[in-house]
Amino acid sequence: TLGYLEGIAAQDLALAQTVAGYTWIGDDLIPLEWSVLQTLLRISGNDLEFARLVTAFPWMDDDAIGIADAMLITLVELMEKDLQTAQMVVAFPWLSEDVTLFEWVAMEAMREIAEVDPATGQLVAGLPWVADDVTEAEREAIRSFALAIDKDSAAFARLVLGLPWVVDDFAPVVELKGIQALLRLRAADAKTAQMTKAYPWVLDGMTDAEQHALHSLAGLAEGDVVTAQLMADFSWVANGITVFERLAMHGMREMMEADPATARLVVAFPWVADGVNSGEGGLLHTLAGIAKSDPATVQLVAAFTWLDEGTTGHEEGVLEALLLLTETDAGIAQLIGGLPLGGRRHHQS
Repeated sequence: TLGYLEGIAAQDLALAQTVAGYTWIGDDLIPLEWSVLQTLLRISGNDLEFARLVTAFPWMDDDAIGIADAMLITLVELMEKDLQTAQMVVAFPWLSEDVTLFEWVAMEAMREIAEVDPATGQLVAGLPWVADDVTEAEREAIRSFALAIDKDSAAFARLVLGLPWVVDDFAPVVELKGIQALLRLRAADAKTAQMTKAYPWVLDGMTDAEQHALHSLAGLAEGDVVTAQLMADFSWVANGITVFERLAMHGMREMMEADPATARLVVAFPWVADGVNSGEGGLLHTLAGIAKSDPATVQLVAAFTWLDEGTTGHEEGVLEALLLLTETDAGIAQLIGGLPLGGRRHHQS
């Protein structure tokens, strides 16, 4: 113990006196406490001002074990990776109080972000809702960036961090899911993500329907980037999302997961491209349900030429009946789906 304190005193006597006054300092230090002393000696030699700030935190004296020890190690590793971000975070008011598990997880995520891209780490540390406290939703938002970021996606992450509704205190559920959807979409397909970042409804805020729509686009992109790009280019997707359009996009996503070939065919139908009303949203939902129950039946249904221009109430009834049949007897559903009901095209796989 004395050797470490002498090493710290060689850098700054007042700093060594602060450390010597910790209640846990003594002859019977456990391994974690030795680790803390070693860390304090190292940072006093690397950045004396940073060491002074860290040693002044009250949780350094309360207990050198557990969360406090983990927070110290994370702060030091952050300092060694990106001093500017580290200097920003040590000024957070909540670090001057007892640290919690949520706060350490958030800090560790910031370290991971700064390690990949310091500029992004500095943007995160500069967010007012990060500096003033860390709620569970805010912790998850920071972790989402940490999990998603790499050298290629860092620029997009910075764009998301610059959105007004991200900079401001965000709604804990809807806007968190919006952030996660944008990052998920970028991981699936950079081009689709770049298209969506300019949507007016992405720029001005995030509603529940909108975050669902973004997750649907991400799901499409995970299955087939061309289909996702086609849908992202539709004017009705870019201009705003209604409840019916959310249902339609969810249907396309489920169809892609169940039968990609049919999803690629359906997305090219004129009535999908020019706008989706309540009936058409329900129709896509029904087609997705058939695809999930029995892909063979939905491939037969998608080959009906009358499906190109949408459906009448009678035809929608036929499809709803087929959905029920696929859930009870797929064989009969396939027989009916194979009938020449108004003309057929060859299904492309």
